[in-house]
Amino acid sequence: MQDRFPRLHGVPKRRIAYLAIHLGIGLPIVLAAISLFVELADEIDPHGEIGSFDHTLNEALQQSLSLTVLEVFSAITQLGDPRTLTVLGMAVAVLLLLRGGGCSR
Repeated sequence: MQDRFPRLHGVPKRRIAYLAIHLGIGLPIVLAAISLFVELADEIDPHGEIGSFDHTLNEALQQSLSLTVLEVFSAITQLGDPRTLTVLGMAVAVLLLLRGGGCSR
């Protein structure tokens, strides 16, 4: 394998095997999870059963919980916002770069 990929020269075969096994196991799991999520998201109709349940639950929580608890729920929900995830991802990338982490190890 190291003849076909010169950049792998010097990388122990045990490490390559470890990565290949984990990639071979992890990638299908991730793809299956993404597929399942897409199927579930596609099935949600705002006027269907799940949409109706979500709306009813939202109204019940608003009526029964204090404003502070609702604000905590809102803050937790905002953690999944694309802007928040982008900023967190960029911050982690900068920290890793400053720390000196890279693929050369």
